[in-house]
Amino acid sequence: MAGPSQPQVFEGLWQDDRIDLFVEEQLARYADQPFKLLLAGYRGLRAEDFSRYLVKLAGLGVDLATTDPNGHTLWQIIDQHANGAPYLAAFERIANQSDVVASSNIQQPPAQEA
Repeated sequence: MAGPSQPQVFEGLWQDDRIDLFVEEQLARYADQPFKLLLAGYRGLRAEDFSRYLVKLAGLGVDLATTDPNGHTLWQIIDQHANGAPYLAAFERIANQSDVVASSNIQQPPAQEA
């Protein structure tokens, strides 16, 4: 039998204090590794919460265009994932917010192929 023995359970959107706690936990783990900060959010959050996580990281000056050891941005990696579109859309929303862009080194995500 493939897959988990229990279905995944979602509690709904996280409140701001829970997002803040997640940010703090990830910063404690990956303070000097911005790519891993982004990856942890992608792996651990739903797209709606991920968008708010990105705003928090950008506000802290985290480079949202950082790369992994192979030179790939998270956005290039997500672009290859079948279910990545909502996460790329979250990033695009953040990248288009001038106040967030001004506080971080944000670059536009890769263009999605139709």
